[in-house]
Amino acid sequence: MFGKKDPHVPPEAREKIDAALKEVGTRYETALFDAEHAFMRDEGPRWDPEATDEAWARAIAFLRARLA
Repeated sequence: MFGKKDPHVPPEAREKIDAALKEVGTRYETALFDAEHAFMRDEGPRWDPEATDEAWARAIAFLRARLA
């Protein structure tokens, strides 16, 4: 889960993470939200409740599909 507006993990860093995960054969999905760094933390000005709900729903669906 990444926020597009996150200055701590710019696109180049996300690409490196993606490449490293692919290289070792990790089963994963990347989700990019129109949100800031720490958008899922429910305190402070960066919290985005809509993006958080969608992120949790996607994470839970991913885990259910692979752990069932």
